[in-house]
Amino acid sequence: MPQAGTLPKMMIAGLDGGGSQITCRIAAVTGEVLGEARAGGASLTHWSPEQVVEHLALAMQGALHQAQRAQDAGQIAALCAGFASAGDLRRRSQYETMLRKLAPEARIMLVTDAELALAGALDGEPGIVVISGTGSIAMGRNAQNQIARAGGNGPEQGDEGSGYWIGRQAVRRVIGAVQDTKSPTAFHAFILAHWSKRDVHELVNWLQESHRNGIRVAYAGLVPLVAQAAQAGDAEARAILTDAGRELARLAQSVALELQMPAPRVAGCGGVLQHVEAVAAALQTALADALPQARWTQPAGPPVAGAIRLAQQLMMQAE
Repeated sequence: MPQAGTLPKMMIAGLDGGGSQITCRIAAVTGEVLGEARAGGASLTHWSPEQVVEHLALAMQGALHQAQRAQDAGQIAALCAGFASAGDLRRRSQYETMLRKLAPEARIMLVTDAELALAGALDGEPGIVVISGTGSIAMGRNAQNQIARAGGNGPEQGDEGSGYWIGRQAVRRVIGAVQDTKSPTAFHAFILAHWSKRDVHELVNWLQESHRNGIRVAYAGLVPLVAQAAQAGDAEARAILTDAGRELARLAQSVALELQMPAPRVAGCGGVLQHVEAVAAALQTALADALPQARWTQPAGPPVAGAIRLAQQLMMQAE
């Protein structure tokens, strides 16, 4: 952190507005990181607007405190924030109002979480980012600055290869085993025990009554169980994770074809790709088959780093 005598007069801010956690980074206009902090989530599905405003304020004040500028939000010249639902016009308007209260003097850029991940993972260079968390999406940018995406359509229309998708596939296998009168395996027992259900019929009734958004997160919560079963040698669990990786590779291939990128850099982000090695490995294998010249790379930085990069660009546009 800088010494008190060297504190910059103007700063920029980046906000990664995740559904369960917000990360705020404060930086000098050169990009030097001055402070970073986290607070509760930014999902307007799970929290009220008042709660989200409070979470955003806590994250920003925490980052400013680290930067030794606890009361200096007015010195933020540019702010870039990303939210999963930023593409929804009503949600976008709500977030813009919140951000204006946080940094009243700043130039503000509001983008989707995928755009943040793309800028952060590839350090602003052309390429494709594949994200698999609760949901999934692939987004890319070519040398002509054209952007394309595949996936990101939510649980009803897709989310292939995501945590939700993996959990849903696992439940389908459990239910299907009963319908096909197959003997249940340890994998099936894992799923029932996780949700404290005595049998498949009780599981089905519970799923039918569950709130759509809540069950999406609940399905994603099954990923560690599927990964555990796969590591223990369960063939069904291994097949689910392999299929997830192939679905994610298909999203990347779709973006590469649209942007005419035969040899893109591809980075993987999100909890599933970070923590479930079998999915990441299957993605890389399928990607090598579909796009032999593609180059798999580890993310250069987190989404909040992408927010800072985009805030810098916003500053340059103002000059």
